[in-house]
Amino acid sequence: MDILRAVMEPAYDLLRKMGRGGLCMSRVVKWTGRLAGEVEAAVRPLEDGLADQIFWCVQETVAHVCDPAHAAAHLLCPMRRWMQYYSGVVKHEDKRLVREAERYILSQIGFDERRKEYRDAVLQLRGFHTCTSTCAWGGVRACAAAEMCVGEQETVESGLWWSQYGGCAPELQRIALRVLYMWTCSSPAEQNWAIHESIHTKKRNRLLFPKVTKLVHATFGSSERWWRFGCSVDSG
Repeated sequence: MDILRAVMEPAYDLLRKMGRGGLCMSRVVKWTGRLAGEVEAAVRPLEDGLADQIFWCVQETVAHVCDPAHAAAHLLCPMRRWMQYYSGVVKHEDKRLVREAERYILSQIGFDERRKEYRDAVLQLRGFHTCTSTCAWGGVRACAAAEMCVGEQETVESGLWWSQYGGCAPELQRIALRVLYMWTCSSPAEQNWAIHESIHTKKRNRLLFPKVTKLVHATFGSSERWWRFGCSVDSG
């Protein structure tokens, strides 16, 4: 049971984080990587065949959760500017992230690798990490602003950074702002519609729209406060 709990707790923690929604696209790769590491450590005492099977299932789930948009958001965080994504002996995982990010860029350009916009955006992403391009990337002020791109506000601050300092790479800036301000999960919207359906029923279908909106907001707010209180009690 202890091993089962150790395997499932990181998975449920990831689902809770993503289920809350919000702007956290740049953090999903880090979350899933941490999940794989925790599960690998938890199943180590098991038999080799069983441990490999569990870890393989977790890796499949992680690969399903992480798509090219998450890889692009991960690499577009200013606090992750790292030359080793492109130079020296590049790790397999770093190669995969770059390849997935370029796939996302291609999807935003029109699935045509021959277009100048795609080539420019890929070169701008490379220059963003290697600092070899002619783009200044905001200079000292941008470096100071990049230090804000951590923790709970990482994705929001990354979007603000690209808005202010990414103008020298217009093709990549447009893609960065699009992916960083993308909603991570549809669960909050689905929850809102479920609450709306429970309030605006056949018997109570004469409520005006402002009244329904206030009731949905109040109901969702109370459930969110309960969720946070439960998490704080569990963590304590």
